[in-house]
Amino acid sequence: MVTVCRALSSAPGTLDRSVNLRTVATPSFDGEQVATPTFSRVRPMTNATTKHTPFAPCDHVDLHLLAVQPDIPLLDALEHASVYLSCAEALAHQAPNATLPEHIATLRWASKHMIGTARSLVQASIDGMHAAQAEDDA
Repeated sequence: MVTVCRALSSAPGTLDRSVNLRTVATPSFDGEQVATPTFSRVRPMTNATTKHTPFAPCDHVDLHLLAVQPDIPLLDALEHASVYLSCAEALAHQAPNATLPEHIATLRWASKHMIGTARSLVQASIDGMHAAQAEDDA
């Protein structure tokens, strides 16, 4: 593992992008150097987009209030998911410090729904990646 870490970074916290992660040698348990396996299943998918993914089910009818829209570029969807998760984390940290009990409940509710939205964005992205891969394979 030391070999990989040294090859990957020239200074702490930096990544040497000239290093090919597929060919960096790593030590095995007996001390001999072995090549890192290649990942043949990983392929770039430039046209992958989200799939329609409903979320926020209604309590009294069998419908969903919200949905991730189809055909959103994956990068956009995943960036939004990251923002929702950051906001949910900030709200979760603030909830115990709220002065009024109803504020605590409101902050927890908002955090829960932001996490649900982020989960739906990630799921829509995963479904879109699978669909794009299936199209590439066809």
